Amino acid sequence: MAVQHGSKAVLKLHDGTSLRDMSAYLTQTGMNRQRDLAETTPIGGTTYKQYITGLRDGTFPLEGNYDPTVDGYLSAMYDNDASAAFEYYPHGNASGSVKYAGNFVLTSFEINTGSGDKGSISAEAQITGSVARSIVP
Repeated sequence: MAVQHGSKAVLKLHDGTSLRDMSAYLTQTGMNRQRDLAETTPIGGTTYKQYITGLRDGTFPLEGNYDPTVDGYLSAMYDNDASAAFEYYPHGNASGSVKYAGNFVLTSFEINTGSGDKGSISAEAQITGSVARSIVP
């Protein structure tokens, strides 16, 4: 697949009622994945550290324009104590595109307003459990 513009991305989040397409409200998102490492370097004269892999983790940031509709969706997600589903399509959801799916918990939600700027929202979602990568049929 050819390189695509970031504006093609699609992010869907479950708000406790249904899987909502948040793309029209967001100006930026992504997916940050990390892996823990445990050092196993022996004390016997080596000059290079050695590691074994540990647990995986991930988050995704949400930034966008304030809108009462997105405020309602994100408020419901923040108030929900259970994890919910997400689907992330970094280059759109057309056939042949990459899809990531899993579960998340919204860990922060912020509304920003100022007299000289537009209203905005920002939030962060913690991925919980595994993330499945697939190709849209």
